[in-house]
Amino acid sequence: MRFKSPQQPFCRWCGKKITKHGSRVWIKREEAPTDRAFAGGWGRNVYIGDTPFPTNKAELQRHTNQHVLSYKYEYELDDNKYILGEKAARTGKKWIDSFEEWDGESYTDPFFCSGDHAKEFGYAAAQKGFAMPAYNEAIKKRRGAA
Repeated sequence: MRFKSPQQPFCRWCGKKITKHGSRVWIKREEAPTDRAFAGGWGRNVYIGDTPFPTNKAELQRHTNQHVLSYKYEYELDDNKYILGEKAARTGKKWIDSFEEWDGESYTDPFFCSGDHAKEFGYAAAQKGFAMPAYNEAIKKRRGAA
């Protein structure tokens, strides 16, 4: 569930901040034939052509007008290690190939930080006697049938 709020909500069970809901953005040189098939809910692509891939957050911020929550580096590998059958070693060159952007108001849930905490809250409420109207109606019917 996606929830929008100008203020960050807190979990009703543990009081932690509820996670921001961002979307993944992939940085690519050019559009591939399969890009359009995966467009939509999975995120989006940014095409940079011949410009260098970003290597830090400041360079990355130029590709979005939203907040950058996180980013993932891609590392250049030493091809000679593959020939020898060893684990590929990084050459030291790295660049950012994807990042998560946030609109400043979307969160994963309005009330709870996890499904487990929602369940625990429900059990606690039930133990104190709270119930939904459907439950109360079922109890009334059972008492009337007896």
